[in-house]
Amino acid sequence: SGDYNKIHVEGNDLLPDGPILHGLCTLGIVTNACLQYLEDSSTDCSYLRVKCLSVRFTAPVQIGSSLTVSIWVDERFQYTQRKKSVRERFILEFRVHCGKTIVVDGGCME
Repeated sequence: SGDYNKIHVEGNDLLPDGPILHGLCTLGIVTNACLQYLEDSSTDCSYLRVKCLSVRFTAPVQIGSSLTVSIWVDERFQYTQRKKSVRERFILEFRVHCGKTIVVDGGCME
């Protein structure tokens, strides 16, 4: 990412628990979890494309922490018509916890 800030390598006085994970790494973990969710739901993923991804980071993630990703489908946007054929369209919403702390909230992937 080009972010060489020391908080990602050594931590600092403001982060006594050590270095924190890059936000892009957290985003990659969440994106992978969403794609795995679609594969596990018996969706035909041969044409799957991520059109839009948005997140709100709410807290730092310590390197080595376990993340829990909660994912649900927004049923209002499950199908759409495009060029005389119906393609599945999913809007996935998600939230990420690190222990009891929400670290990503208001996440959405289309």
